[in-house]
Amino acid sequence: MAVYRRGDCMPKDRYIIAQIGTFDCKNFGDLLFPNVLEWHLKKRGQNAELVLFSPMGGEKPFESGTLVYPICDLERLYRERHFDAIVIGGGDLIRLDSGWASQEKYDVDASTMELWLIPAVVSLKYDIPLLWNSPGVPFPFTAAQTPLVKLALDAADYLSVRDETSRDNLGETEACRVAVSPDTVFTVDGLYPREKTDGLFLRLCERFGFADDFMVFQVNQSVASPDACAAALQEVQTKYGSEIVFMPIGYVHMDKECMRTLYSAVSGRDLKIRFIEDELSPVEMIAMLSHARCFIGTSLHGSAVSSAYGVPAVALNFANLAKVRGAFRLLGAEDCLAADFADLPAAMDAALKRSASAAAELRRQAEEHMDRLIGCIGAPKRHAFTQRGAQSFFLEVHHMLTKGVTQRRGILYYARPSSDFSESARQDFTWHQGKPFVREFVFDAPVVAVRLDPLEGSGCIVWNLHILADGCAVPEDYVVVPCGAKKQGTYFLLDSDPQLVIRMPRSARTIRVEAHMCSLDESQERLWAQTLDNKLQFEETPDASGSETMQRILCEKEAHIAELTGALEEARRHEIEMRAAHEAIVHSTFWRMTWPLRRLVGMVKGKR
Repeated sequence: MAVYRRGDCMPKDRYIIAQIGTFDCKNFGDLLFPNVLEWHLKKRGQNAELVLFSPMGGEKPFESGTLVYPICDLERLYRERHFDAIVIGGGDLIRLDSGWASQEKYDVDASTMELWLIPAVVSLKYDIPLLWNSPGVPFPFTAAQTPLVKLALDAADYLSVRDETSRDNLGETEACRVAVSPDTVFTVDGLYPREKTDGLFLRLCERFGFADDFMVFQVNQSVASPDACAAALQEVQTKYGSEIVFMPIGYVHMDKECMRTLYSAVSGRDLKIRFIEDELSPVEMIAMLSHARCFIGTSLHGSAVSSAYGVPAVALNFANLAKVRGAFRLLGAEDCLAADFADLPAAMDAALKRSASAAAELRRQAEEHMDRLIGCIGAPKRHAFTQRGAQSFFLEVHHMLTKGVTQRRGILYYARPSSDFSESARQDFTWHQGKPFVREFVFDAPVVAVRLDPLEGSGCIVWNLHILADGCAVPEDYVVVPCGAKKQGTYFLLDSDPQLVIRMPRSARTIRVEAHMCSLDESQERLWAQTLDNKLQFEETPDASGSETMQRILCEKEAHIAELTGALEEARRHEIEMRAAHEAIVHSTFWRMTWPLRRLVGMVKGKR
């Protein structure tokens, strides 16, 4: 039997591809990226399965049954599924800040760097092609961050970003390797041809009662002057006569709440407008945008989808976002940008005079990008580190991911009516020391119990715990502590495998957990155990002095944890500095020139 290795590049009947992005929140463009990639794979005759990864994971919005895994599970799932490639993007993912779109969904103060540094590490460790699917780079990196960014770029086998600004933000040294390829959503008209959305559009017309001649309007931030908005829309409507439909696009960006407020403020004016209160799926939004006369809004992908169908687009770039400027520069439509409402009428005139040729050119460039990206799937990894280089990169990534972070990983196991807890029935989550944790767990079938394992290897304190099962509060007496104690609403899990078991009053498909949590080291566990046994023998009724004592001790322990975290961070910095000094010595000219002398000395010592 012939044995094939990855380097032999044997074609496979089916590829398994990990795709990284923010596919677990209700944001129009992000939800389209997997669908677009899957369509391009099929169009090129590739039988492939996409395994999706996002910051927290869960069920993909508007697609029942499509599971999104947390990024922390990437390595574990590789060992089970053996990915043929890791694809990063699209979206504004290449960054080192904490600028999550959804603070409610991404409840921890985690850095966005996990979405591209963890895949780089896994790619190097297991020799998997790492491919950039035209993500965005919203901000330039600092001089201190540049070495790490360069190492991450060196780990990639195919590099592409969605605009010139993104390439510039990566730094001049990497520009030659990075292709500028339009956002792949510019090809969405191939996935959902306009004629195939006609029936859906007619049903939406009947459902909401708007006219055939309409413009879509959208904003995702509070508008400082409703009067300026009303005046601009009035001028546009007087000139072109179309009804204006207020349609939220990015629910994660608070579109709906902002637009409802704005609609209420301007609806009494002499305007023919309509507000879509119901949440629409991405395909329903596409049906609306592809049949509109024009799109006016802050959403990049609202403009991209409209342009893909030849519908004029005006970008309300109030925040001066680089990604919006970059897309309209590629379209050659910078005169269709409006920095405020006063610019809207002129930008509208420019948009309606434009031809669709620029969008067709972007579509062609995006197709060429997909040819290059898909051609790398299953191929040998092109960029391999030396062992020393890989170790240096792993250390640097570990330092960046843990710098000043009190983040912990936990597991929620669940049991169905006919089964018990098992490794195959779990959802992973992330939390931060002492910070509010809020997470809704969604299950594909009813569960009767869950087991919350906040972490492994040390004890844990849980307080301010609230559980909702299908929206109904779960009483405290349904919460069991297998090893530890509960005092005054605080759970002390004094075991190296801390657990809370919650039995449901009735089976449920969604469980919402709200809590504060704090981990303990071994000495703290002993202290808390002694404190519970000897000093804080509370009654079941509230006791003010005992509660104050508990809070004081808790504050002391949190301060000690912060002190230890700072010391650990300093030790890591020292380790990296020592390794760098060692690398500088062994690669220096002096070290190489004195090698014969050192060898001679070694031989002499050996003879003694």
